Amino acid sequence: MNLTDTSTSWLLSAPEPYIRYQALALLRPAEADSALLDADPFIQANIEAVAGWKDEVLARHDKADLFIHRLAMLAELGVTGATKGMGPILESLLAAIAPDGSFPIQIMIPKAFGGSGEARDDWIICDFPTILYALASMAPEDPRLEAAYGKLRSLSGETFYPCCGSIPKFKGPGPKGGMCPYANLLVARAFAARPGLRSCPEAKTAAGALLWHWENRAGKKPFLFGMGTDFKKLKFPFIWYNILHVLRAIGPIGSLADDARYREMAAIVEAKLDAEGRATPESVHMAYKAEEWSQKKAPSRLITILVHKALGFSNAR
Repeated sequence: MNLTDTSTSWLLSAPEPYIRYQALALLRPAEADSALLDADPFIQANIEAVAGWKDEVLARHDKADLFIHRLAMLAELGVTGATKGMGPILESLLAAIAPDGSFPIQIMIPKAFGGSGEARDDWIICDFPTILYALASMAPEDPRLEAAYGKLRSLSGETFYPCCGSIPKFKGPGPKGGMCPYANLLVARAFAARPGLRSCPEAKTAAGALLWHWENRAGKKPFLFGMGTDFKKLKFPFIWYNILHVLRAIGPIGSLADDARYREMAAIVEAKLDAEGRATPESVHMAYKAEEWSQKKAPSRLITILVHKALGFSNAR
């Protein structure tokens, strides 16, 4: 469903500079001025928050205000190394890529999941690709990303990306080496941020695992991740496992235009648009409760933009 003239004007008149920038990027790309992000309070507050990334200890991946999720959110909203305040932070992140291409951060994995129960520098498949997605979006030409993507490609299995990491005994809430849908989502999103790798076998493997999950969604929930009512709710930022996150991740990969499973998901999202082509949030992250997309009663400009971005891949090919 296309946006009406009224909805187009509504998007372009967003009071928040970062949402207005997103509207311009979608509707009038030639007029999208990234300087809008330099003056935006929400963007600048989150840039300031990720500046202390080295001091943060990750204990659970579904915490909405983790630096990895803020970083990915900033990337989704168009922040780059040229954005005010982001350059030095981005350089510190790129410099932290390990010689083998991985990205260790402070993680505390409980003993029940194979960790030590103490904070230490490690990486697992639930965080490394999220960071890589953000770095590739913000600094696409940086040569240090080559090693990181080489590492990511090396982790692929034959039909899915397995639950894995630098902690030898680590396992999530599923079989060791099993297919974690969330991990494959993050991997797919990382490849989607790298145009030259969108059609590589590993990108298609991750996307294929998600499509398999959709096809078999009536069965057991791999690693406790399902594709039911909560999965289908529109929600931002893209932190956890939901339909809009999946569409944004796998839409650019390979050629999915004729895949019935992909088009089924796209149709579900498109059906959520109102007669004006607007979308209303259906779930919120309370860490961002002050934003216009953190309510469930009225159409949201940002959610509308993100839905149309996602549907653009399903309609364009």
